[in-house]
Amino acid sequence: LLSVNKIETTEQAMECGSLWDTSNGRVLCRECHLNTSTWGFRSVSNQKKV
Repeated sequence: LLSVNKIETTEQAMECGSLWDTSNGRVLCRECHLNTSTWGFRSVSNQKKV
Protein backbone atom coordinates (compact mmCIF):
# COMPACT_ATOMS: atom_id res chain seq x y z
CA LEU A 1 0.00 0.00 0.00
CA LEU A 2 2.84 2.40 0.71
CA SER A 3 4.31 2.00 -2.77
CA VAL A 4 0.99 1.98 -4.59
CA ASN A 5 -0.14 5.16 -2.86
CA LYS A 6 3.33 6.76 -3.03
CA ILE A 7 3.36 7.35 0.72
CA GLU A 8 6.61 8.90 1.90
CA THR A 9 5.63 10.84 5.02
CA THR A 10 3.64 10.27 8.18
CA GLU A 11 1.20 12.94 7.08
CA GLN A 12 0.55 11.12 3.79
CA ALA A 13 0.05 7.87 5.70
CA MET A 14 -2.47 9.50 8.03
CA GLU A 15 -4.46 10.79 5.04
CA CYS A 16 -4.49 7.44 3.20
CA GLY A 17 -7.81 5.78 3.97
CA SER A 18 -6.90 2.43 2.40
CA LEU A 19 -3.87 2.13 4.68
CA TRP A 20 -6.14 2.09 7.73
CA ASP A 21 -8.91 -0.06 6.20
CA THR A 22 -8.86 -3.27 8.26
CA SER A 23 -11.16 -5.06 5.81
CA ASN A 24 -8.40 -5.27 3.15
CA GLY A 25 -6.37 -7.91 4.98
CA ARG A 26 -5.85 -9.51 8.33
CA VAL A 27 -5.09 -7.61 11.49
CA LEU A 28 -3.02 -9.38 14.11
CA CYS A 29 -1.66 -8.46 17.51
CA ARG A 30 2.14 -8.60 17.82
CA GLU A 31 2.11 -11.96 19.62
CA CYS A 32 0.00 -13.59 16.89
CA HIS A 33 2.05 -11.96 14.13
CA LEU A 34 5.24 -13.41 15.66
CA ASN A 35 3.78 -16.86 14.95
CA THR A 36 3.11 -16.24 11.25
CA SER A 37 5.28 -17.39 8.37
CA THR A 38 5.81 -13.78 7.30
CA TRP A 39 7.30 -12.35 10.50
CA GLY A 40 10.73 -10.78 10.07
CA PHE A 41 12.97 -12.51 7.57
CA ARG A 42 10.77 -15.62 7.36
CA SER A 43 8.92 -14.08 4.43
CA VAL A 44 12.20 -13.82 2.52
CA SER A 45 13.18 -17.41 3.28
CA ASN A 46 9.68 -18.68 2.40
CA GLN A 47 9.64 -17.18 -1.10
CA LYS A 48 9.50 -19.63 -3.98
CA LYS A 49 12.51 -19.63 -6.24
CA VAL A 50 11.53 -19.02 -9.86
